[in-house]
Amino acid sequence: GVLLLTRIPSFRSLEIVYVGVAQPARGQEVGNALVHRALEATTRDSATCLALAVDCANGPARRMYDRWGFLRTAARDAWIATPSGI
Repeated sequence: GVLLLTRIPSFRSLEIVYVGVAQPARGQEVGNALVHRALEATTRDSATCLALAVDCANGPARRMYDRWGFLRTAARDAWIATPSGI
């Protein structure tokens, strides 16, 4: 699994930038372990909250974050540029 976090000093918070679990390890609590690590880092950093963004179509991730008590606060559009459009 992979967990990428970033600090957001202006809000005294951390953000989960990326959580990735290899296909063979999915369903084996790896994602939960990574979120647990992120929450431990939040406490260690004396941050006030842990934020993240998740694709609305990613049901497994949304269910996991629901179980951890994350609350939906906003919805945003995602924009992607392709090399031919740059």
